[in-house]
Amino acid sequence: MLREKKKLIERGFLFSPIIFSYGATVEGIPFSEYIENPTKIVRALKTVYQYFNTDVITCCYDPYLELKIFGYEIDSSFYPPKISKKSHAENMEFQGKMEIMREGGQLSVIVEVVKRLNTILENVPLIGFINGPIKVASYLQQQDLAKEEDFNKYSDIINLCATLTSEIIKILGPSGLDIIVITEELPTPNEDVLDHVESFYTTLLNIANFFQLNPGVMLRSFDESYSVYSDIFDCIIISDLSQVEVASNFERIGYALPLYILQKSSVEIEKYVDEVFGKLTSYNRPFIITTLEEIPLKSSSELIHGLRTVRDLMTRWNDES
Repeated sequence: MLREKKKLIERGFLFSPIIFSYGATVEGIPFSEYIENPTKIVRALKTVYQYFNTDVITCCYDPYLELKIFGYEIDSSFYPPKISKKSHAENMEFQGKMEIMREGGQLSVIVEVVKRLNTILENVPLIGFINGPIKVASYLQQQDLAKEEDFNKYSDIINLCATLTSEIIKILGPSGLDIIVITEELPTPNEDVLDHVESFYTTLLNIANFFQLNPGVMLRSFDESYSVYSDIFDCIIISDLSQVEVASNFERIGYALPLYILQKSSVEIEKYVDEVFGKLTSYNRPFIITTLEEIPLKSSSELIHGLRTVRDLMTRWNDES
């Protein structure tokens, strides 16, 4: 990792909205053509980076990547893509599919994008978002396993998904990616749950750290009980302003802005974001400021303006602090 990038990542407070699919709009092409063409992705992401003045480039965001590997049919001529669901995934063999993904699937496109961006924008950190094992297992089971009373009953399918996640990290690791965020749904912790989550996340995080990927886990749900997860995860990214004090137990904190906030007036955005910055920096300098969801392919002018407003606020905050 170049010294400049390392300094930025260590400093934190990185403006890192999830802007990936929007590149198809920038290129003026169908999403299905965009997602398969590394040249067009790189060109679009460079334009996005320059327009929004982000600190980081999102060069990996495919919420259906794991489902594709498991054999689900994803029709990306639609946005969001249409998913053809399967009923049973517990005994699926995916090692052969992993070989295919290494050689010519979506993962190979991502790797090529990362390598090219590292060449043309060598001092800009690159971030990738993937799904965590529990979230993927919930897709396969078609139920929210994080809310299941007997969470450990699903250990086999979760462990299978954890193996898949580890393989994906191993493929992305050598590409030159700098930060990897695992979007996950964690269950309410108890002793058994913590033991199970730690058993597979220790491996995943060790792999990420081996490749110097600076891992973080992004959660949609977070409450006081989740503070004990700080024994497993160094970096947590939350979206609930009321839980910042609880999250201060973690070594690094990130914040994910809900998209509806970005569509408010400049005055309302400034009020909300100033509160976020004030709370976060009273405990720790935040790692990244991202978005809870991806910026849509077809985004309103209000949403685009909201992103630029946040960028201006972060610049001002940096200048004053």
